[in-house]
Amino acid sequence: KKEMDVIAAASKGHSLDYYGTLGYIYLREKNYVAAQEVYEKLHELYPDNEPVINNLVLVYLATGDYAKALELARKAAELYPDKEEYKERCEEIERHVKNKI
Repeated sequence: KKEMDVIAAASKGHSLDYYGTLGYIYLREKNYVAAQEVYEKLHELYPDNEPVINNLVLVYLATGDYAKALELARKAAELYPDKEEYKERCEEIERHVKNKI
């Protein structure tokens, strides 16, 4: 219930910084369900926001949703081609998926 209140508030234009921080706290506390809800809503509202994309990739990795993690990591690599860490993350996820098969 509390997470849904956060999402509703975020959709009404409340602070990206506030809800980004809240999502980060959920992520750090390993409350991945709450973190995913917050970051997915923030991603809808701010689709090109680098910290939102990065943290949502981390949530997807933590929950084992490698397909979504890879899709979003590829988007980050395209949006921020000068950041080598996004290309490296894509390669890491691809290797991980390949090793699981």
